[in-house]
Amino acid sequence: MKSTGLVFRGMVLTALFLLAVIVISEHSAFPSLGSSSSHAIYTSVKISSGDSLTSIAETYNTGSGMDNEEYISAVRSLNSMSGEKLHPGCYLTVIRYTK
Repeated sequence: MKSTGLVFRGMVLTALFLLAVIVISEHSAFPSLGSSSSHAIYTSVKISSGDSLTSIAETYNTGSGMDNEEYISAVRSLNSMSGEKLHPGCYLTVIRYTK
């Protein structure tokens, strides 16, 4: 009988976890593409001297449907950035969109 209670408790916890994931993904800080044929790919890029968030957006913000300011906001949020400063030699996670 105890194992049945544990199984039920595990199923309830799994269902609650999945519900939380769905709710969080519906209220994500990242803009929706609106097209089911596009896919977001997260990749790390090494920052070079002279790179800026604007130059990163101009390079990687293709096919997203976002303007560069929206893209920069999403990248800053993804990397937990509070400012604009990039450090050469460090890595930044960016979003690429593919069809």
